[in-house]
Amino acid sequence: MFELEIEKILIEIKKLETHFSAPVLLLYTPSMVDFTADITHAVLDSVEKQLIKIKKYYKISIDKKVPKIVVALSSSGGNFPTIINLNKLLRENAERYEVLILDRAFSAATLLALLADKIIGSQQALLSTFSPLVSNFMNPNQRAVAISDIELLLSNQFDDKTKVAFIEKLYQEIDPICIAQALRAKRQIEKAVENRYLSSDGNTSTLEKIYKLFLDSSISHNQLLIFRDIDIPCVHKEFLSLTMEETCSNLIELLNKAALPFPPQELVNFFSTSPENSLQFHLHLYFVVSQAGRITSLRRDCISTFSGDKQKVTLPEISVKLSTPYCWNF
Repeated sequence: MFELEIEKILIEIKKLETHFSAPVLLLYTPSMVDFTADITHAVLDSVEKQLIKIKKYYKISIDKKVPKIVVALSSSGGNFPTIINLNKLLRENAERYEVLILDRAFSAATLLALLADKIIGSQQALLSTFSPLVSNFMNPNQRAVAISDIELLLSNQFDDKTKVAFIEKLYQEIDPICIAQALRAKRQIEKAVENRYLSSDGNTSTLEKIYKLFLDSSISHNQLLIFRDIDIPCVHKEFLSLTMEETCSNLIELLNKAALPFPPQELVNFFSTSPENSLQFHLHLYFVVSQAGRITSLRRDCISTFSGDKQKVTLPEISVKLSTPYCWNF
């Protein structure tokens, strides 16, 4: 069943390649209610291997660049330094790259779209504002805070005593090193955007508009933006035809099914109707796909079991064991 889904995914990617007359590199992380995952550093190795295979397929020397690559993207975000390194990797291997938003590109995925030579999507495609998050690794249960929220509080007209009290309270809750890391990530983001747009037109007004719309501390992290409403000079846009919108929609449906073959309710239905007491399947934390290199993913093996009354199956009674994530190729 999974192999059939993969072949269908490759067929849809072939349609995109025919339409854009360029190799398509798909980067997908699940963004479903029941299952989400982020773009992490592991993606870089998978993308690099796919780029090598794309060059080999098109008979391009390893030290030469592909004329154009279309990155088909669907993700709720992830690690900002990874995105900056991904942009560098794509620039080193392609004369230009364009980002096709299949349905959504939130947070760090929005940054990747902005760093591309062109953004392609439907009128309703979704992006978002973004700001590096401050996570306390010593207390993973603590809610992450956007660095823009911290900057906004510190910029308010409080007296020095109030600011000192605020900083002392902040440092009690969050390791100062984590705050420094988030601030460094924000500087890296600003530098990457500056390199992209100042080198293309030298106009600082474009940078100011990007910062105001996507990075301003007065707006919340991950505030949704509709693609058709983004109007910034030098941010080149292209809207999809209805036919290509349908292709993207089909692709997302296939990817979601492949990433999470048994959502929670389907697990309940399975154990309610099947004589089996166990079920094995795989979860995929990301897919990196091309016609030339087929599919690479970060996979976790899953074994779910149920030993109770088949007439009264509930989700809390189903036991689920997951393997350590590992890289998988098909």
